[in-house]
Amino acid sequence: MSQNISPHSPIRPLSVGNVVSSALVLYRSHFKSYLGVAFRATLWSLLPSFTQLLIGQLQGRIDPSVAVLIRLPWLALNIFCVAKASTNIALISRLAFGELISKPETVKSAGDNLNSRKWKFLWSAFLVGLLMVGAFIALYIAFLLSVLLVAGLSTFIGRIVTNSYPILALIVYLIAGLLYIAVFVGFFAGILWFVARFFISELPLAVETNVGITRTIGRSWELTKGAAFRIVLILSVAYLIVTPFIALALTPIALIFPSIPISSIASSPEEFLRSFSSLITVAILLITLANTFILPFWQTIKAVIYYDLRSRKEGLDLQLRDRPLEM
Repeated sequence: MSQNISPHSPIRPLSVGNVVSSALVLYRSHFKSYLGVAFRATLWSLLPSFTQLLIGQLQGRIDPSVAVLIRLPWLALNIFCVAKASTNIALISRLAFGELISKPETVKSAGDNLNSRKWKFLWSAFLVGLLMVGAFIALYIAFLLSVLLVAGLSTFIGRIVTNSYPILALIVYLIAGLLYIAVFVGFFAGILWFVARFFISELPLAVETNVGITRTIGRSWELTKGAAFRIVLILSVAYLIVTPFIALALTPIALIFPSIPISSIASSPEEFLRSFSSLITVAILLITLANTFILPFWQTIKAVIYYDLRSRKEGLDLQLRDRPLEM
C-alpha cells in the first residue's frame, strides 16, 4: 500500500488496490464495533424468519381465520425489521466515513442520528431495487433481441452461401459465435454498470444532512458518473478477498452432503427430507454467519469509495453538507 492510512487522518485520491486496502485497515481498526453493528443488522433481518417458523408451528393449532389475522402484524414486523436492518447496515458506512474525514462518532450517537431516517433507508432501497429490476428487464430484452438478430442474420446468410461458398459460410458462423459472446459480455457488463452506479445509494442519506429518498439515489448516480468501471474493478478485487471466507463457510456442507442417504429417496422419503432440510438449515446458518463477518467489509468499501469519489469531484477538504429536504 503506497499510502499510510490512519483511521483518523484523511486520505488522498486512491487507486483501486488502495481503496480495498483502506477498507481493510478501517475494518481491522474497528473490528468489534463494526462487527457488533453487523450482528445487530443480521438479527433484525432474521427476526421475520424466526417469527414465520413460529407461525408455521401454530397454524395447525389455531383457527384459520385467526392465522390470517396473524399474517397482518407479521407483515408489518417484516417491513419494520427490513428498515432497521437497512439502517444498521448504513450505520457501518457512516462510522467508517467519519473516520476518514477525522470526525469519528460513537456507535450510539451515529445510530441515534440514523434511526430517525430508517423509513427513508427502506424506501430508497425499495426504489433502487425497482430501478435494478427495470434495468435488468431492459437489458434482458435487448439481449434477446440481439441474439435473435444475430441468429436470424447468420442463418439467412449461411443458407445462401453454404452450397456455393462453404468457407464463407464457416466464416459467417464464426463471426456469429463471436457476436454471441459479445452480446453476452455486453449484457453482463450492463448489469455490473448499473450495480456500480447505485452501489453507494444509501451513503448520502447516511452521511449528508437533509437528503431525501430520491436525492440520495441521485447523488449516487451523480458521484459515480464516469467511475462505474473503476468501481467494478474495486468490487472484483474485494470479491476475491471474501471468496475464501464463503468457501470456508460452505466447506462443512460439502463434508456433510455425502452422508445424506440419497438411496433412501424411494424407500424413505421422509428421512431424506429431514436430512436434506437439516443440511439446508446448517447451510443457511453458516452463510449467515459468514455474511455477518463480511458485511462490515463491504460497507467500509462503500465508505471509502464514497469518500474517494467526493474527494475527486468535490475537493479533498470535505464537509458534511446541508441540502434541501427532498422526498
